[in-house]
Amino acid sequence: MTFSLSAIASALSVAASVVQSSEVIFKAGAELIQVAEDAYTHATGTGATKKAAVLAALKAFAEDIGQNWDELKDEVSSWIDMVVQSWNKLKALSAGTAVVDTTTEAGTVAAA
Repeated sequence: MTFSLSAIASALSVAASVVQSSEVIFKAGAELIQVAEDAYTHATGTGATKKAAVLAALKAFAEDIGQNWDELKDEVSSWIDMVVQSWNKLKALSAGTAVVDTTTEAGTVAAA
């Protein structure tokens, strides 16, 4: 087996490009999560609706920038759950209320 510096550099360049493309999707996701939260600020039980809206927008964005959504969607969905769970736990802790696990099969929903 032989290796060349140019082959390694090329492979790492492709990997770096993929990471940068994914990073922009996650940054957009962070903004979209906040937009969805603001849009439903006075509604209860809307976690699945918010998540579906964020995922739909991110799918369109990812495809628009040439990313394969099928390869990203599970990771992005899990990341959204993690962000919302963290947010809900921090809200509960800052309010001095009990932390409730709000994970469902449909994803994470905001605790009241």
